[in-house]
Amino acid sequence: MPAKLRLLKHHQAVYKCPKCSSDDRSKISKASMPRSLISHSKTGSPSIIAHIFAMKYVYKVPCYRQEAMWKLKGLPFTRQQMSKWLIDVLNNQLSPLYDLLLKELKRQRFLHVDETPYNTLASKKANTYYGVVTSVKFEEKNIAAFTHSDGRSSETAKKLLSDFNGYVQTTAMQDIISLTGPDT
Repeated sequence: MPAKLRLLKHHQAVYKCPKCSSDDRSKISKASMPRSLISHSKTGSPSIIAHIFAMKYVYKVPCYRQEAMWKLKGLPFTRQQMSKWLIDVLNNQLSPLYDLLLKELKRQRFLHVDETPYNTLASKKANTYYGVVTSVKFEEKNIAAFTHSDGRSSETAKKLLSDFNGYVQTTAMQDIISLTGPDT
């Protein structure tokens, strides 16, 4: 069965006591509403945004191709609109979660750190790099945090591992030595 789109309209009832003065705003009551991921968006529902994220980051479908797919389904989302939604959700909802995961990672005794080259259209360089910091398999909380940088500078490792006082396993020994010092 093909996927179906449903439009759910939420109406919020607002009440005011007719006997109260028109200047008294404390007498206004509003019914509860589902919280929106994107402020003032009629179409950016959590399920649509989750689908756009999955298509982009799991299945590697860029926004310009998703734009054509949504148009075929009867929803004319533009690539600019989808990109704005992704940025808004990343900055407003997922950024604090990322910071919390990184903080939790730094409490562990052992970490794995690695990077891999990756081509991106937005960069003028031939390769940019995705770095990953993960917990080891015997830790109670298995966490992975990813980052993106334009080069292989140790500055990325310093930023990721600031305030970390444990052991790091990596293949880039020169970066870790410069991060922790030669005597560690």
